[in-house]
Amino acid sequence: MMNVLLVEDNEGDVILMQEAFNENQIEGQLLVARSDTEAKEMIISNLPTLILTDMNIPQVGGLEVLNFVKTNDKYRHIPVIVFSSFLPDEQLSRCYSEGANGVIIKENGYEKLKKNVENLINYWIKTVILP
Repeated sequence: MMNVLLVEDNEGDVILMQEAFNENQIEGQLLVARSDTEAKEMIISNLPTLILTDMNIPQVGGLEVLNFVKTNDKYRHIPVIVFSSFLPDEQLSRCYSEGANGVIIKENGYEKLKKNVENLINYWIKTVILP
């Protein structure tokens, strides 16, 4: 069974993401953390298969989650996808230099989000073989 950790503090975006996952009939759990501290606790206790983190979450932010995963031997194999409504070029470069496996710009509207989630699922969950 696949556990996907969504790190997102915006309740509207959490609901949209949950609906998009449900519509794509994913076998597994979509776990939700609303801060980097909660995300770290969930990574330790649930060892997710894939992590989706918003860049702009409370406390330190999405880069802290990325750094926590990619600098820890036990977790560095977990793919981390960063998403944000807006990402300047320097932050985009930083995401990849710190080990992000992908960056997605949040689209406005449910249909666009649903399509992005569908593409993400088709690649990371249905195509790629993850440990």
